[in-house]
Amino acid sequence: MRASLGPVALRCAVLFGVLVFASSPPARADEPEVRTWKDVSGRFKIQARYAGVDGENVNLKKADGSQVQVLLDRLCSADRNYVAEQQKKLAEEDPFKPKPAEDPFQPKPTPGSGHNNGMARKPGTAKPASADAPASPAGGEPFEIQPDWSSAQLAGLPADGEWKVAVGSAGAAPTASASPRLRAVPIPATTDFFEGRKGYVLNAPGTHALVGYTLDNPKPGATRVVLCDLKAGKPLASMKSEGLMAPLALSDAGDQVLMRKDEFGFGNADRLELWNLAGKGVVKVWTMAPHGDAQGPARDVKWAAFLGPKRFATVGGGKLAIWDLDPVRPTTTLQVADGCVPAVSPDGKFLAFAHDGKVGLLDVEAGQVAALQPMPVQHAPWPAFGFSPTGKRFACLAGGKMFVWNSDDGALHRDVQLNPIAVGPNVPPAWSDDDHVLVGDRFLIDVESQVKLWEYQGPEAVVADRDGVCWFLLAARQNQPGALVPARLPQANVQQALKQALADPNFFILRPGATVSIDASGIADGSQRGRVVEALTAKLAEMQVKVAPGAPLVVLPAVEAGKEEEISYRTMGAGFRTDKFKVRPQLSRVKLAYQGQQAWESGSSTLPHFEIAHLGPNESLADHVKKFEKPNYAFFEHVELPRLLARPSPGGSFTLGRSQVSTAGVR
Repeated sequence: MRASLGPVALRCAVLFGVLVFASSPPARADEPEVRTWKDVSGRFKIQARYAGVDGENVNLKKADGSQVQVLLDRLCSADRNYVAEQQKKLAEEDPFKPKPAEDPFQPKPTPGSGHNNGMARKPGTAKPASADAPASPAGGEPFEIQPDWSSAQLAGLPADGEWKVAVGSAGAAPTASASPRLRAVPIPATTDFFEGRKGYVLNAPGTHALVGYTLDNPKPGATRVVLCDLKAGKPLASMKSEGLMAPLALSDAGDQVLMRKDEFGFGNADRLELWNLAGKGVVKVWTMAPHGDAQGPARDVKWAAFLGPKRFATVGGGKLAIWDLDPVRPTTTLQVADGCVPAVSPDGKFLAFAHDGKVGLLDVEAGQVAALQPMPVQHAPWPAFGFSPTGKRFACLAGGKMFVWNSDDGALHRDVQLNPIAVGPNVPPAWSDDDHVLVGDRFLIDVESQVKLWEYQGPEAVVADRDGVCWFLLAARQNQPGALVPARLPQANVQQALKQALADPNFFILRPGATVSIDASGIADGSQRGRVVEALTAKLAEMQVKVAPGAPLVVLPAVEAGKEEEISYRTMGAGFRTDKFKVRPQLSRVKLAYQGQQAWESGSSTLPHFEIAHLGPNESLADHVKKFEKPNYAFFEHVELPRLLARPSPGGSFTLGRSQVSTAGVR
């Protein structure tokens, strides 16, 4: 809406302006000009002159002669550059310090709000204290950012043609002999029996780590973060704040963290906050709901990462977004698969992602998909990605499988079945070098041979830095400290064990050219037995595996009734009603046994994990449920058998050996 002033009002406005100007104190010839100052979010502004620097604060002089202070880190980049230029011009510092005043860019804290913020720390200044320091209320509430998507561009698609991408490393990875000695970092014990871990993140250079904890009683709960210096081998600070939050990403300098609201229920993980990690606590710089216009689980922030000092990325509601940090605004968006956990390349230039049955690499700087191609399988649930330290390869964990591609040409290097390793969603692969990947936080896989090489027992989680150092997290408990334990994997004894195993011609019991036998006595229905044997024989022939009686590797199909379970359906429509039923599902299984010792197993139940029942004409819900008690012989036509299977180790282990992770290291 436009508005105009009438002649009388205009004269009054002009007169008022003259009076105000006349009453203002005259400016000195050497005094800096009046300019508009902005905070990092771009939402708060003030007209003032530069009046010097006091420690980490910038003094500003308003038109009425009053002075205010603002933290240098809270100013936008243009204003920080202006301050640097002014400091060079000043021959000497003003000895008369202005009285500390209220930060003009900070909204006044609501009485009783309980948000604790401290003073910001600039990179390169004193490190945070090691004491468990409560946050200071000096900073007030964080800035509320309303994302403006109007300027965000959809990522461009690649031109037709071959996959050609140049992914680099962050630098030459240090050799074991040249790299500095890595030390375990102690983690303080939890402060309460019910305090639980919520998140564990490393920054890209591998210099700092942060572990988050939450305690939800009394309400509204509390969050504690422990910041560690990995190079010095010590914790730097333990800081607390109100509310339940989980860390998602740590900045390259180790002085900022992206935190996500972490409360139970769909749509309750929708807020993202930027915290400065200061000497006396945390400074909550800003808060926002990136997908606040969505409903339910689409509101939640699923993943976030820093992309150098100027950008960060988020995933939520099936959308990958690239953001500028100063000011905070989305620049590029891209649709991704539900549950997708992207990965940042070691050089920080690319993001690996999956969408609509395809895998691709997004060029962050160009806002363009650099390469895109179909996934090896049509359905890849919860795809989680990770790059090798050199960037030459990247992997995706999805649906019980691991796919490994060459980054430069997109060629599928390996297709590895993870069974019997169970990997949950949102747990990406951790590469230790170009040939070895940790999955499920415990199991090391040799990519070339596809051997499930080694198991590491004891850690709660593991994250690898971009040089391939694996940092195992040993959980802290009340009255019991934990630790971050570094390791370069695989160790020499593990490499020797693999070398010896591969030298044994009988190490792989299932491979192209092998011979197996089939024992179908587990199929009680004789009329279905031939169908099952025929289906399995056909699948083995596709793998170039022969079937002959008496072979030491035996394929054992079986169908049997499971335990009786109670299931319930909630009727929607004309009122709500819950109907409960007793069901005994049927279990279909295939086992591989070598000389009487089980080597592999896969199975399926007729009872669905989740279902919306669509009833046919004249079909009752009870009739529908009865279908779950019918055997599923089609399972044997679709089950995927391993193409390469190693001989089981003594004791039933499917790895060549185990190591225990402790504060003393990996043994």
